[in-house]
Amino acid sequence: MPPYPKGVFLKRIAIVCLMLFCFAAVCLAQDGNEASSLGGLSTYKPMYFSFGFGSLYEHLGDLSHYSDELVKVSFSMKYDPFHQIHSGFFLAYSQIMFWNMFSYSGPFEEIDFNPEVFYRFQSGYNPFGDVKIPLFDFLQIGWEHKSNGQNEPESRGFDRVYGQLQLGLGEKNHFALNAKYFYMIDILDLPNGFLSLRDNQDIQNYTSSWEFQALAILDGVHIFFVPKKIVFSIGPGGGANAFDFSLGWQQLDVYFLKVFGDFRPYVQIWNGYGQSMVDYNEPSLSAHVGLALDI
Repeated sequence: MPPYPKGVFLKRIAIVCLMLFCFAAVCLAQDGNEASSLGGLSTYKPMYFSFGFGSLYEHLGDLSHYSDELVKVSFSMKYDPFHQIHSGFFLAYSQIMFWNMFSYSGPFEEIDFNPEVFYRFQSGYNPFGDVKIPLFDFLQIGWEHKSNGQNEPESRGFDRVYGQLQLGLGEKNHFALNAKYFYMIDILDLPNGFLSLRDNQDIQNYTSSWEFQALAILDGVHIFFVPKKIVFSIGPGGGANAFDFSLGWQQLDVYFLKVFGDFRPYVQIWNGYGQSMVDYNEPSLSAHVGLALDI
């Protein structure tokens, strides 16, 4: 492999800084959790920029090595077109990028695209005077598409409809449980005039019809080494409506106190199948550290 050009590395660091700046601009534009000064635009799923442990070399001056651990970037926004009445109807878009930043050419190995349409009835943000309901966070129903935009044989994609419920307790220190049930829909296309099903027909062997989440938000604690937010998510596998935890996935997200404006130090641990769509049937164990937006 030819030596790694220092100028290329500096350009990639500049790209990282630009991404973080854009993330911060989005966060600063917000006025509350749901309606922003941009008119109904707000963050949705976690937004972060993180390095896999294998990408953090002990000596940054020696960057000629190839790393199998990828930089992982998540971007997610939602839009309420009727935000004046806090309608709860949203259009959303999320994207997860796996960037081989430290290889010679620095390619994006995988980009997973995830548009959604959903209705959310949320405690404190709803068309009924923003009424707050004890022990209730939100109820959400929707449709989502997820695909990686690649050609055969790496093409992956699916559609699904879902219902999601989150119950919570507490104000400053908030604890919640979340359950999501979805129904997978085959994607149909017309190659050569014939109907064919989506390429990843067996994807529900690795992600079932359920996803569960437990989270704790500790707004009443202001010690740096004490996590500000902890989220544990799990999805069993084994096919539709199954509960085979040996084929599913688990993810732990930990957020700490703000250190740079609206950014928090962030740690993510993933185990199981489906971290990226192209390798949905390959198990992986990864740990990432980085910065996440305060959402």
